[in-house]
Amino acid sequence: MSDYEITTKEVPLMRVAILADIIESYSKVGRLYKELHAALEENGIAPTGPQLAIYFDEEYTPHDVDVAVAVPVKVPLGTKLPEDSRVQLDDLPGGLMVSLVRTGPWDDFRPAYQAIMAWLVANDYQIEGPNREIQLKGPASGVPPQELQMEIQFPIQKR
Repeated sequence: MSDYEITTKEVPLMRVAILADIIESYSKVGRLYKELHAALEENGIAPTGPQLAIYFDEEYTPHDVDVAVAVPVKVPLGTKLPEDSRVQLDDLPGGLMVSLVRTGPWDDFRPAYQAIMAWLVANDYQIEGPNREIQLKGPASGVPPQELQMEIQFPIQKR
């Protein structure tokens, strides 16, 4: 039995500013967030919600992590950033997600992911795309590590 509350929910399509890269390890994702926020500030675009990471690797990998970081933004369709910017404006697809909110240090993530995987098997769902980690209370909020909070989402469909 899991100590996590796992739910399903419909997530709407979301306009985001997004920056994709392959990084050395998960601990390096912070530099992508810094680059993303700097580009938005330079272009006068304010985030409208919490930042998130999207992981494209199908399994945990300790090196060469294929990731994108994003924040929701409210900009008109067709808005462009300078051509030399690595940040893009795009729509993040919505859909049915399995969701789990976990509280605690970022590096203690394995039990939450194991709980989601067990739930998927027990409820006859399969993963249909990259997972998302939404920082509900991230390091920038100033809370101690044991109070950090993230929502983990996977797009899913019934088998």
